[in-house]
Amino acid sequence: MLKIIAAALMLIDHLGMVFFQDQFGYRIIGRLSMPIFAYCVAQGFYKTTSYEKYFERMGVFAIVSQIPFWMMMYVTNPVYFNFMHFNIGFTFLGALCTLRLYKTIRNHTCDNKMINILGINVILILTTLLRCDYGAYAICLVLVFYEFYIMRKDILLTFIMLAAATFSLFFIGRADQIKVQLLGLPAFLIIIALKDLPLKQFKYFFYIFYPLHMLVLSFIKWVQ
Repeated sequence: MLKIIAAALMLIDHLGMVFFQDQFGYRIIGRLSMPIFAYCVAQGFYKTTSYEKYFERMGVFAIVSQIPFWMMMYVTNPVYFNFMHFNIGFTFLGALCTLRLYKTIRNHTCDNKMINILGINVILILTTLLRCDYGAYAICLVLVFYEFYIMRKDILLTFIMLAAATFSLFFIGRADQIKVQLLGLPAFLIIIALKDLPLKQFKYFFYIFYPLHMLVLSFIKWVQ
């Protein structure tokens, strides 16, 4: 259910980005989607019986989604279009790698903790330099949900750390985004309320919806 809600919020966000750039209300509503997706990735990692299959599925999703993502970015603002801009699937691939490294540190099962810490930092830097959508910020949200909400089950500390992760945008040169992304924090209330409502028959819904909706929006923009 959470993925359906997050997808609907993302659609509103992208409608505003593509068609109503002078109406900020769409983007405000859209800020609620990223924290929900970040939680879903953390929960998916926690529950999966095969990390390799989960990673492979996310990789295929990221690759398939890239051309629709470029198309949507181009029709939104062709002047500032850049091929060095990658969709959220690549960000979540980085998040899964980060969680894998972090889990070994947390469980004291790694031979060299410093190498794993270095690996996490390399992932955060790469996702930022390669302009993966939401980049290091999204990965930090995934880590926060995994450690403080899923593992520790501490609601207050999770909220504090989500806010801290948002303010960390200052350190990667995105201080201008802090106020905007803070608008997404109420999404945590949606997660708390609906996290126990499964919808397994829509397990692959987002993998199809994400590239498809970008193709549709791009086509509509082109024919206008």
